Amino acid sequence: MAALKSKETGEPHPTIYSWDWRYYLNQLRKRDFALDDEASRVYFPADKVMSGMFAVYAKVLGIEFKKVDGALWAPGVELYEIHDGASGRLIGTFYVDLFPREGKYGHARASGSAPARGVPGGYQVPLSVLVVNFEPPQGGSVAHLALAEVDTLFHEFGHIMHQQLTEARYASLSGANVDTDFVEAPSQMLENFVFEPEVLSLVSSDPKNPASRSRPT
Repeated sequence: MAALKSKETGEPHPTIYSWDWRYYLNQLRKRDFALDDEASRVYFPADKVMSGMFAVYAKVLGIEFKKVDGALWAPGVELYEIHDGASGRLIGTFYVDLFPREGKYGHARASGSAPARGVPGGYQVPLSVLVVNFEPPQGGSVAHLALAEVDTLFHEFGHIMHQQLTEARYASLSGANVDTDFVEAPSQMLENFVFEPEVLSLVSSDPKNPASRSRPT
C-alpha cells in the first residue's frame, strides 16, 4: 500500500492513514487478483441476497422468517418475525434498515432494542434492529451489493441471530450479553458461509441470465 501511495503522491515514505487503507486495499485487489468490489455489484441484487441469506440461516438454525407488513419509519425498512421451524412458536422480531438517509447512523450495526427475558407467565421475545448503509436503488431498479457488503450483511445478521435465538431467563444474560471476547464469535463464524459455492449460488445471479434472478425457496 505504501508503494502504491508513493507512486501516486511522489512521497518517498508515505504514511497509510485510516482513510487510506480501504482505497489502497481495493487497488491491490484489482491489480494482483483482478477483484473489483464495484464491478462485483452486478452479481448481487439486494433482494436475492436477503432471501438467500434467510434461506441459509433458516436451514442451519431450524427457523422460519416471516415478513410483517405495515408502515414503518422510512421507505425500505422492513419488519420480520422469527418462528421455530418445528413448532411455529414466535422466537423474536427484528427490523432491517438497509439504505442511507439524512440523520441515520452511518455504519453497519446490529442493535438489541428489547432483550429477551423471562416475565410473569411467559417469555418476552427480543426485538433487534439491523442497520447498514448500502447504495440505494437507482431509477426504480433493484439495489445491488458489492461482495464485501454481502459479507458485512452476513456478519451483522449473525449478531441479530445471537441476540434473537436465546432462552436465557435474565435480560443481563440473554442474546449477545456475553463476555466481550465472544460477542464477535458467532457472527465471524456465520459470515464464512458467504464464500461457500452453494451459498454464493443462493445470493447471486448472472446479469445476463434473467432466470438466475429468481429467489431461492
